[in-house]
Order: sequence, then structure tokens, then C-alpha cells
Amino acid sequence: MTWAVLDAMADGIEILEYSVYKPSALMRYGYPFIKEVEAEQARRQMAKAVWTLKRKRYIEERKELQGRAYRLTELGERFLRGEESVAVGPPALPSNTYLIVSFDIPEQHKCARQSFRRVLKALGFRRQHLSVWISEIDWTSQLEKILVDLKVKNWVALVKGEIIFPEPSSLTINS
Repeated sequence: MTWAVLDAMADGIEILEYSVYKPSALMRYGYPFIKEVEAEQARRQMAKAVWTLKRKRYIEERKELQGRAYRLTELGERFLRGEESVAVGPPALPSNTYLIVSFDIPEQHKCARQSFRRVLKALGFRRQHLSVWISEIDWTSQLEKILVDLKVKNWVALVKGEIIFPEPSSLTINS
């Protein structure tokens, strides 16, 4: 592939840029494994799509003897029927009450900590401090399951409470 890229660059950079999106453009420069490159691109696109659907909870994964199996969730079925706006999530907390998530996950569990932050962001939590996040929605039961899955439950505290100072309307949430 190195020689094919160098030959393409000798012809002009626009050919190289085009070949990133359409690798078969390198075939005329002596790179015979284009089908494998395109298959790998398709595999990555499929993996990204599955990851996105799992994150949005439209599908769920089950491990079986032969590999993995995926199943459409109730939320996924509603999305397909165009009922995505149907309230599926947990209820809002009473006025001026927040779900506060505070955590101190050790460095040796860095990947789990980063995943947990992504989950909090996806659920609509706002970051107050690096490891303190708040939400007006009661995500308690969902977060308990996620904490067990990520194996970080011992380092996370969930608190429902009222913010006394500063006024909740004057909170500046860091992103």
C-alpha cells in the first residue's frame, strides 16, 4: 500500500485525498488489495452503527456460544414506528431538586471512568465539577444498572437533593 500511496502522491495530492474516500482509486497504482480495504471500511461503519444503536438503547446485545446476538428493544420499536417522542424516560424530579452524581474512580479504571462520563453526558447530566454531575431527571435505577455493568459502584455516590447556594438559576455548568 505504501508504494501505491507514493505513486498516487506523485500524480497529485487530490488523487490521494479521493482515494481515502474511494480506495479503488489506488488500483491503478498497483495496490491489489482494494476489496479488503473496502470490506474493512464497511465493517467499521457497521460496528459504529451498532455501537450508536446500543448507546441510544434501540438494540441490546446478548452473548451466546457462537458469538453475539442483537435484539430490538421496546424503545427501538417505538423509534421505528415514529413514536420516538413518546416519553419513555424516568420522571422529572420535583422543582429545585436534583440528582447529583459524585465519583472518584481510580486511575487504574480510567476506561470505565471515561465510559461513565459519556453515559452521564448522553443522559443529559450537566457537569458541575470534574467528577460532580447534576440532572433534573431521576435516573437512579438506570444508573445503578450501569454502575454494576461498569464495575465502579464502590466509587460513585448518587444523591437527591436541593442546591442551596448558589441559586440553581445562576449555576454555571462546565462542559
